[in-house]
Amino acid sequence: MKGIKILLGVILCWPHLALAQAFLNTTSDQILKRGNMSATLKSSFLKNTIAPDYIHSADHVIYGPSAYLTLGLGPGSEFEIDWDMMRFIKVHQGKSTADVSDISFFTKIRLLEENIFPSFSIRVGAKLPNASNETYAGTDKTDIFMYSIFGKQFEKLHLFTNLGLELLGHPDNLHGQNDVFGYGVACSYALRDQWIGSFEFWGRRDTHWDSPLNQALLKEGISFIENSWKLEIGMSQGLISQSESFGVTGAITKTFSIL
Repeated sequence: MKGIKILLGVILCWPHLALAQAFLNTTSDQILKRGNMSATLKSSFLKNTIAPDYIHSADHVIYGPSAYLTLGLGPGSEFEIDWDMMRFIKVHQGKSTADVSDISFFTKIRLLEENIFPSFSIRVGAKLPNASNETYAGTDKTDIFMYSIFGKQFEKLHLFTNLGLELLGHPDNLHGQNDVFGYGVACSYALRDQWIGSFEFWGRRDTHWDSPLNQALLKEGISFIENSWKLEIGMSQGLISQSESFGVTGAITKTFSIL
């Protein structure tokens, strides 16, 4: 009984902590309340994947430390800044490089509250061309993201999906951007006490089957919540050659009020 009370307290008081996992690519439909800020530091290691320049195959890529700041604007909206800070890449030819990463900005707006039907939100954003393609750390081009987000709570289980369009710059495309369909299906389940388990199927699909922009992977992980702190670890496995053969992500999040 004590464990159930603790779990209910975590979910009711900190739903954004309980359901928005930093190691997932699929964005949760949860939105921070006005005046709240969430700060996350995380790092990821990917083995045998495509480099961030979308051209070279990499023996491994390390993202991080990465900083994510999310501010609740209200009502039903939030603003997010993402920055990997550094990317370390070792390509299959044996060369190792490091470079600053791209900065991304996103706005999420809830259009329909959850009732008998799922909630519906939109998320739009852009990635700036800070990282250089000469170091394999980026594309030197701006990316645009437009997503719709649906979410539904079933007692301890929370389901959410992302469907949208990604306009990705590619160094080999001199005349514009690649239009890519992005998708994600994820779920989070309240386990016991302060533990949350999550699972995800995520990817993106270019018009060409052999495009290096294509991605498809599975992720699973666990989160531990203590008051306004959250510790997480997640693992990933690629389903196609462009995605990592194995990946691991660790993150720590602090949520606080700034008003």
